[in-house]
Amino acid sequence: MRPQDYSARTAYRPPAAWYRRLNWLGVLLTSIGLAPRDAVTLEVRGRTSGRIRRVPILRTRYRGAEYLVALAGESQWARNVRAARGRAVIRRRRARSVLLDELPPVERPGVIAEYLRAARNRSGAEAGDNQARFYFGLDPDASLDDIGRIVDGYPVFRVRYVDSVRGSAWSGRRRHPSARIEGEITIGRPMDVVFDYVADQTNEPLYNPSMVRAEKITAGPIGEGTQFRSAVRSAGRTAEMLIECTDYDRPRLFVSTTTMKQADIDYTLRFDPVRAGTLMRWCGHVEPKGPLRLLWPLITWMGVRQEQRIWSNLKRHLEATPDAGG
Repeated sequence: MRPQDYSARTAYRPPAAWYRRLNWLGVLLTSIGLAPRDAVTLEVRGRTSGRIRRVPILRTRYRGAEYLVALAGESQWARNVRAARGRAVIRRRRARSVLLDELPPVERPGVIAEYLRAARNRSGAEAGDNQARFYFGLDPDASLDDIGRIVDGYPVFRVRYVDSVRGSAWSGRRRHPSARIEGEITIGRPMDVVFDYVADQTNEPLYNPSMVRAEKITAGPIGEGTQFRSAVRSAGRTAEMLIECTDYDRPRLFVSTTTMKQADIDYTLRFDPVRAGTLMRWCGHVEPKGPLRLLWPLITWMGVRQEQRIWSNLKRHLEATPDAGG
């Protein structure tokens, strides 16, 4: 079956009837994480009905950020996103609230070029060539200038993750405050070495003195869906944690969720090569439970300092131990 044809130079190119009939299946597979890794479900409130609308869509990673490309042009979801002022939810096994920022046309060619490159890597050269032809009306070897001539017909939105959510898109229900913890550090080792060492959570007791135990509890190589069970000791008490990798793009991106009695944590690690080795950036959202919710400003203050200590320990460990991480 050839791809859905979105190549017409019209403002809106509605999908075929067969595609619309299968929308429910795409939503189901992407929501539970059985579709390709870059596939997610986008949830956004309808601009006229007020009901949550769901559509399966591919994320495109480009220069450290994620983007959504509206292949159908002025599609219903793109217009709904604008009406919602960018507020939406992206779902893949779990739901995360996002703000979607529309790019001006001049900034779109690089994202669309990366969309096509990722398609070839994911599905093979023939499928990638077909997507260039049927989705964008482009030759397989189209240049950025070629792409620049068609970008007006393809809205592109940058994804900004706000927090994980348990309901549907920005339902208006009151959410508990969360502590945001972020920072960065440069480590004098190659990017793939740093990534692999950090992604394997069983290494953490070697550089985090508070972690007394960490074990991998799922089979197979580390990737999306891998789980670890660990324990940290603080103030004479031990807290059990379940850590699950929810997004894995070696060697650039590692996203995880941590569930524990005291809090839920969403954590994103990004890795970039720099002259001195690897720039590692972290961003965590800690949602305290019970009475601890009242202490989220203190948790933020303590968390920033704690994470800086942990990752500084990692830096010293990796730089002083050449055999660590391979």
